[in-house]
Amino acid sequence: MIEEGCLDEVLLWDDIAKDAGHGTGKKKLELVDLIRHLQKTYRINSFRVPRKFPAGLHADLRKSGARLNIAKGEMFPERAIKTRSEVKLLRESNRVTGLAHKMVRRVLSEATIGARSVLKWNGKTLTSEILRQMIDQACLANGSIPVLANIAAPHEQVLNNHFVGAGPIRAHQTLVVDIFPRMARSGYYGDITRTYIKGKPSPEQKRLYNTVREGQQLAISLIRHGVDGRVPFKAVADFFVEQGFEPGEYQGRSTGFRHGLGHGLGLDVHEAPNMGNRKGELLQTGNVVTIEPGLYYPGLGGVRIEDVVLVTKNGCELLSKLPYTWVIP
Repeated sequence: MIEEGCLDEVLLWDDIAKDAGHGTGKKKLELVDLIRHLQKTYRINSFRVPRKFPAGLHADLRKSGARLNIAKGEMFPERAIKTRSEVKLLRESNRVTGLAHKMVRRVLSEATIGARSVLKWNGKTLTSEILRQMIDQACLANGSIPVLANIAAPHEQVLNNHFVGAGPIRAHQTLVVDIFPRMARSGYYGDITRTYIKGKPSPEQKRLYNTVREGQQLAISLIRHGVDGRVPFKAVADFFVEQGFEPGEYQGRSTGFRHGLGHGLGLDVHEAPNMGNRKGELLQTGNVVTIEPGLYYPGLGGVRIEDVVLVTKNGCELLSKLPYTWVIP
């Protein structure tokens, strides 16, 4: 609704198209035609565009004489610092994400262990597809829009980066559940990951989980204003190696700690700043970032634990509050 916007001027698409098409004889206008019309009307000589700007549109606009300046970093870097009202919205989006996780724990608790350790729920085999459908329903019921890529990846499926999961869920195996819905009213994302196991974990699985949890606590202890994002990443990576969890490769896929430590969260699920080994960005008061270390190995499966924190002058504040109970009897 226009009434809900905070804009100086609102241009209606139909009006722009009508004005742009006047006298051209064209029955159908392309997006570039509308942009050229606005460029002429408002005497715009140059545009600042993101690095992922469409190549075809870039070429068409260059032909019209427009100067296109490609942003070197984020398109809207000011979004990295969240206001108090934004922090409140992010706290709410993560509260709702936690409710979806609560539903996951309930379903796993109600499930029974059938033949070949396959879980049964409501008279059916409990699959990743069914669990993700339940996650979507929980998100919708609490005012958020589910995304197609919510993850419920059992056992070794998590070795495939961002694979959402498929097929039966079995007892005594790890299940990585990564939920990141967007609130329908505000547009802000939540993002919480927990690892669950229905049944009894092995000593190796326990050690894997406890190591990731300790690694996350280590990272959180290092988050504060002025810290380079590579510092907590390296501290966690080194800690994992010290505990005997080396990075490696299995059938062409990376194993161990194979992704960044976290990322900014806001109107996009991935925003600045990033915390990895390739790009250093100084954390600032007001940044909202995820802390999500993980370890992944064939035979063991994977463990990832993710929470959202607000960077402060002397540390950070958790915006996602969810139990770390991972063994479901």
